[in-house]
Amino acid sequence: MFDGDMGFKLKGHGCIYFFIQGAELLEVANKSIGSKMPRADWNSVSEFPFKIPTIKEQEKIVGYLKTLENKIVKEKEKLMFFEEQKRGFMQKMFV
Repeated sequence: MFDGDMGFKLKGHGCIYFFIQGAELLEVANKSIGSKMPRADWNSVSEFPFKIPTIKEQEKIVGYLKTLENKIVKEKEKLMFFEEQKRGFMQKMFV
């Protein structure tokens, strides 16, 4: 569990991963000044208002997001299978 200096808690790596991948935080983190490569500007990120759900809510959120992520992976696998099958049919059609 991550226990920050600011008194909030993030449980486990799963929640932290989904938390830092949020659109709002990424938008703030990707704003860079000058010619540096894209990376977080600490001044911008440190002022970002973090909304931290309770541990119980975090567990539910992570469970839901993992389920959704697994479904996406399975659908991508199906898509790859059907694209390969299509290529095979196309080759047989023109041979």
